[in-house]
Amino acid sequence: MNAAKELGAKLVLESKLNVESCMQRSVIFHLFPYIYEAAKRMSTRGIVRWLEANGTKISLATVAKALRAPNQYWQEIYEDIEPAATVVAQAHDLSIRGLLTDQELFFDLIHDKNTFPNLQAKSGADKSQENCDEYLDACTKLQEDWYCLPQTAIQACLAAVQETEKNTNTAGVEQQSVST
Repeated sequence: MNAAKELGAKLVLESKLNVESCMQRSVIFHLFPYIYEAAKRMSTRGIVRWLEANGTKISLATVAKALRAPNQYWQEIYEDIEPAATVVAQAHDLSIRGLLTDQELFFDLIHDKNTFPNLQAKSGADKSQENCDEYLDACTKLQEDWYCLPQTAIQACLAAVQETEKNTNTAGVEQQSVST
């Protein structure tokens, strides 16, 4: 094996063993909405210093890159909670966007004493418990991973996802007109 290929093989091996870079990707995903919010009042360097002082090491480049190109993080966050939002929205005949934008509505729905009888009536007796469990899991997911976010982060996420969907739809229309 020549020296370049050997060096390349070592690089790939090191990348597989480098837990720190994998952790940075995971941490930035989970912290991104808060970093986004903090960036309105703090410099990127200040955010990195604060995180490091509080036991989380993320590189300045990682944070700066995330703030320059936030749409990929917003898209990942949305894709993470979309299945749960779909379950809850369908259970109450709501749009997903309507549910995700209205935190008060969500909490009213999950605290409504008629929620479970309505779910049971929709699903039938044979799937009643399964659907209730799925619904409860979805509510927990939304409560822990969506409604805990700062309101400005929720709005920014939904706006970015809407923009991405619009661009995707526009590209699809252009593609159809070119092929016809």
